[in-house]
Amino acid sequence: MSSSAAARNTAAVKLYRDILRLHRQKTVGVNRQVADIFVKYEFKLHKEAKEEFVNDFLKQWRDYRNELAGRRTLESMARSISAAEVAMLSDEQLEAIDELNKVTEKAINHVETDGNITDPEEPTTNLSKPPLGSDTACR
Repeated sequence: MSSSAAARNTAAVKLYRDILRLHRQKTVGVNRQVADIFVKYEFKLHKEAKEEFVNDFLKQWRDYRNELAGRRTLESMARSISAAEVAMLSDEQLEAIDELNKVTEKAINHVETDGNITDPEEPTTNLSKPPLGSDTACR
């Protein structure tokens, strides 16, 4: 691994942890759990991404982190996507949104009585807890 790739991975792990920390500070309950699942899903999905996609991926998440840091709550950032924005999405992006909706619905349907959400594919994994000390998201 080149030094630039190692530095990028370190920055990605820090960004990942920053976002999860902000979720803990800025939102609660199912909204936080769903937001955490989404972040974990996206970072895992892009763990082996081609170089050409990584910089834009990290930029988008840095923008999200910065926007969230300036808000009182995560919920204050919510908005609907416009028809014009939907029209600009590629088929791959639309499929990713559809997959995200399915994962989110599964997660919401797997809320345990103690309020934790577990991954329906891996029942022993507690997705509501951030992976402290873990750098597996962006190796």
